[in-house]
Amino acid sequence: MSMILHIGAGQASELPQWRKSEATRIVLVEPNPMLAQQLRHKAADDTTLTIVEAAVTPSSANTQLYEYNLPEANSLRPATGLKRLFPGLKTTATHSVATLTPTQLLADYGPAQGERAQLVLQTPGEEGAILKELIETGQLNQFQQLHLYANPEPYYQGSIAAKDILQQLAEAGFDITDVDQQDPDWPHWQLTRHPLKDQLLSLQEETAALKQQLQERQQQLEASQQQSKKHQQKAEETAQQAQAQLKEKANQLAEVHAQCQQLKEDNETLKKQLNQAQKASQQHQQTQSETAKQLEQAQQQQANTQQTLAATESKLKQVEEQRQAEKTAHKELQHKFEETHGWFVGRKQQAEERAEKLKSLQNELAVKAEQAASLEEKLKASEEEREKYKNYFANRKKQHEASQAQLTEAQQTLKEKDTTISQLSEQLTTLQQSHERFGQLESKLESLFGEQRSYIQQTTNALGQHVTRSARQQRDEHALTHYLQHGQRPVSTQLPPGYAVALLEHYDATQHDVVVVLGSANTTELLAQGMLNTRSQAPRLQSSQRESTENEVTLSHADLPQAIVSIEHQNAASEALKQRLHNKGTARAVNTVYAPWVECQANGQNALFYAVAPTLQRLNQWLSDNARVLVIVGEDLPQAGHSREIALALLLQQLPTQRLDMVLEGNQHPQETSLKESWDKLLETRQRPGQWLTLPNAYSLRVEG
Repeated sequence: MSMILHIGAGQASELPQWRKSEATRIVLVEPNPMLAQQLRHKAADDTTLTIVEAAVTPSSANTQLYEYNLPEANSLRPATGLKRLFPGLKTTATHSVATLTPTQLLADYGPAQGERAQLVLQTPGEEGAILKELIETGQLNQFQQLHLYANPEPYYQGSIAAKDILQQLAEAGFDITDVDQQDPDWPHWQLTRHPLKDQLLSLQEETAALKQQLQERQQQLEASQQQSKKHQQKAEETAQQAQAQLKEKANQLAEVHAQCQQLKEDNETLKKQLNQAQKASQQHQQTQSETAKQLEQAQQQQANTQQTLAATESKLKQVEEQRQAEKTAHKELQHKFEETHGWFVGRKQQAEERAEKLKSLQNELAVKAEQAASLEEKLKASEEEREKYKNYFANRKKQHEASQAQLTEAQQTLKEKDTTISQLSEQLTTLQQSHERFGQLESKLESLFGEQRSYIQQTTNALGQHVTRSARQQRDEHALTHYLQHGQRPVSTQLPPGYAVALLEHYDATQHDVVVVLGSANTTELLAQGMLNTRSQAPRLQSSQRESTENEVTLSHADLPQAIVSIEHQNAASEALKQRLHNKGTARAVNTVYAPWVECQANGQNALFYAVAPTLQRLNQWLSDNARVLVIVGEDLPQAGHSREIALALLLQQLPTQRLDMVLEGNQHPQETSLKESWDKLLETRQRPGQWLTLPNAYSLRVEG
């Protein structure tokens, strides 16, 4: 076959086999946006492939694609019998998709004249309707082979059983050449169009046309005979009518002769009447002159009437203008009323939104109360440790007070110098006329200024060095104490302290099954160290670096998931993160993945995001339906000018049943000002309960499973 048309291509697993065949043109039709995007990647640099993102259906009402937790069951129709076959079948998502009728599809992408073609139908529930239209329009005859996927029973609303579809194809001239029933619920057939079927159909059409012509000729002959009889009857009737007309003409001729005699007599009478009329005409002329005078008077009255009419029309125009003004005022009043109504509706919506926010705040208050109880327990546990540091900080406070006293003394000296400067300035004002004393005072003033600047600089440098040494000494003493108590060095991070502490508290309180970090190496290192500090059974002190390396176990991609999955869009950054984790002894807790930014589409949105679909699919296979997943997205995307709004839609698609805690680091990026409204609308559409959490300098959302 030189042309293959595959409707419902999905992931196009047959594509390698088709590329090896003699096909010079392959058209793949797929309505699912994600699968269509994957097909476009496969079609890159392949001129034989054409990708069409659309659903094929004769009905314009079938514009929703239903996605189920059984991927091969996705359809444009709701499942009915399929739910009895698979009781656990659930709808995971719905998409509004573009549609084409079978006729439109073949007009744009169908086989050319004389081109041998194969049609592959893999459209659960829709195959019967598609084939019916192709058979009725005769377009199915363009294909020599047909590969059909169908269900033995109607599994979808309005679908047709496989045996009925095969019966229609047999009547259309297609013979079954192969059957695959390895899966009895999803069998598929290979059919070939019989070469003599077209000739048989052509002969049947010619026979029907000849029969039609024969019937038309018989009807024409019968009509000709009837017309001949009618013409003969009309001829006889015409002859009889002609004789009757001749008699009437003779009678009329006699009457005309009599009328001529009468006309002569009438002519004489008319001459007499003409003389009388001439006399009457003279009298009429006199009467006409009088009538002209009366006409002039009438015209004058008409002019007066027209003036009155013009005045009336002017008044009528003024009344019309007043009516238009009143109409305009009425429209303005109506517009104001509509605006007022809209304002009241807006106020009502605001009140409802505030009620929802109040409910959300109450929920947050309950969460805060739980966190406060947890923090209170931690506070009791750390009270003893605080007492140990209390004496140390008391000593540091004394040193700080001594430094503060030195600073106060320096400030007092500075005030005294300022007083001296002011006094010298007054003397300079009074002794401006004396040049010698003025020069002396000026030199003293410059000397005092120099001494003052030198003293201030020395005092500031000494105080700054003292504060720096105190802070470093305090940090080093704290690190030494932490190392002696726990056998580990404290973690240093570039994250804001408030955010880092809140994130660790949230992680410890929730006990997530897995953490996914996208584009934030600092967060990965912080959570890895925090997890090992609280959840691992590591020894207090490690004897050597070699022994530490031998005890570490780094899991591969096949062993997903580790406690933390860290994803970077640059390979160099991913390798650098692996090295740092290895050096710190935390590599066994993290699986680093290199996933570059790619074009992604979800809910009609197109945006750049990490190519994480394979990783999330493996997670979904490993995790239970009620697993808890923490997803943290760093600031690499918004710092490069891109929005992270598409993240929630992709995660809901790949992890549809798990409970998600979404954290977007940084909430001040201008391209994400409408992110919260967009996510609220998405959750409302998916009917997924969600709750906004409070983490400093971050967007944080919890989505229940």
